Amino acid sequence: MEKSSDKRRKYIKGLLASVLVFACSASFNLFSLPPSWAYMWSLRFVPQQETLFTATDNAFSVDIKNVTPDNIQISVNSLPDNVSFVSSKKETVMVALEEGGMTSGTRLTLWMRFNKTGTYKINPIDLTVEGGFYRIPVESVVVLQNPRFITPELKVTFHEEKFDLNKYTRKGFSATTNDHIRFTISARYARSINDVIWDIPEDSIFKETKRYDFVSSKDATNVSMEFRPVVTFDWHPLKNGRKLLPNIYINCTSFNGSDTEIKCPRYVFNVQTGILEKDDNEKKYVNTFPYAYYEEDNSTDNNKSFTYTKDQIQKLYELHCKERHTLPVFSNAYIDRKKFEKELSLPSSEREPSVLLFKCLLGFFVIFLAATIVCFARKRYSLAIFFSCFLFFFGVFSGINGIKISSVTGIYEGGEMSPIPEKNILSTVTIQEGSVVYIIRTVGDWMYIRCNNTYGWVLAENIKVIK
Repeated sequence: MEKSSDKRRKYIKGLLASVLVFACSASFNLFSLPPSWAYMWSLRFVPQQETLFTATDNAFSVDIKNVTPDNIQISVNSLPDNVSFVSSKKETVMVALEEGGMTSGTRLTLWMRFNKTGTYKINPIDLTVEGGFYRIPVESVVVLQNPRFITPELKVTFHEEKFDLNKYTRKGFSATTNDHIRFTISARYARSINDVIWDIPEDSIFKETKRYDFVSSKDATNVSMEFRPVVTFDWHPLKNGRKLLPNIYINCTSFNGSDTEIKCPRYVFNVQTGILEKDDNEKKYVNTFPYAYYEEDNSTDNNKSFTYTKDQIQKLYELHCKERHTLPVFSNAYIDRKKFEKELSLPSSEREPSVLLFKCLLGFFVIFLAATIVCFARKRYSLAIFFSCFLFFFGVFSGINGIKISSVTGIYEGGEMSPIPEKNILSTVTIQEGSVVYIIRTVGDWMYIRCNNTYGWVLAENIKVIK
């Protein structure tokens, strides 16, 4: 009897415990009401990144208070073109209340991928929350090109108002020998800056005044679109003339991990002699700027510029043509051309390919080709092999010279390059008069050329083609 009563007491205790658990859960469901319609319609899926990029997973999320993850079902509707749904996630978080304090809730996160840049309007996301159906809108977003596929960019900012780039024209800025041209170079789409290199300009004082700590995100999905300063320079031209902003190269690491050397944009400055003031004590004129010095007007070097006369350009063109149509060993055309370039303070260009040399090499090639064929026909193989060695030698060198001759070059008479074949386009690139340029193609009145490592469009009338 005692064993039976013990079993009965254990059974009653278990039954009471089950009833208590059921009552607690029922009371929880009774007093935990689902979110209101007004609250649910006020929610929005918002992007978690400051900037969205192509070819990467971009997260959108929304927090819903007083709801557990198991009471929410997500349904993604049709997406715009070039947008794909990647995955979703539900997690329990603490949600801030408008009246203050925190409460438990659920965070929904969706990941989407964009294939192209542009502005996207994504259809609302369907949610079922504790039996209620809601459509939660998604904020419109602008998607930019992924920095992993973008070459780092540079920008020049001048400190003085007179050198405002918004007022820059094809003629360039007007400056004087009194001016200190201070400017800062900034970069974007770069993970780090490795080195800064510049050419020291002639007749100028050029120095670095400040180097900045270039801070950029290591993650390409969180990179800022803003330019960040790299280095500041102070440039002081000492002589008048047409000057170009000195060559400056920035070696940086892009977001795809490769090292890239970028050339800073160059701007034209038309420098005039600074205003002189009278010194009554010394009874002479002195220069108002502290670093320069005054020279007499009869000094021809003082008025040196990069502008040459048409006769000088014509003579340079004729020397190039002469060099092309003479044999290198039996002519001084190359020496005469280099000497004239030195007189004009032009950098010495490469040796012109000789048309006569090409014809001689090609002639020998034909002769040894015929001799080789004849020897093989007469079965004189040893002599045929001997001639084939010369055939190979003249074939290689005639081919190399033929490739050089086929490239069309010309003498540029001066001016600027344009990024597209239009006249009213602002250009920051200027080619020095007398430079040898490579003509890639001709379209109407325009030619697409290469000068050193710079490419652009110029008017065909400004180029004398070397023939």
